[in-house]
Amino acid sequence: MAPAPGQPGQPQPLPGSAAAGELRIEALTPLRPGPPPLLEIAQFMGGLLKDPSVARRFQLKSWEIKQPGGGGAAAGEGAQLQIVIVLAEKPR
Repeated sequence: MAPAPGQPGQPQPLPGSAAAGELRIEALTPLRPGPPPLLEIAQFMGGLLKDPSVARRFQLKSWEIKQPGGGGAAAGEGAQLQIVIVLAEKPR
């Protein structure tokens, strides 16, 4: 018998975690002067979705680039850029 929701032994979803049937990829990269590294991110997503094991099961749902904590600060020493890519499971 499985534990009831909220009881010990039952994993609880983290805030902002992927829903069932989703694969969520989060990355932090140093923020550098100039525009965001959109070309590199697009190449990564394109390569990921061309991988046969990924393409067979998932499709791109959404992606987002932002500075953690709301950003707004200039690119300084140690500044980070957060990248979130969400893939949704294809209907069977």
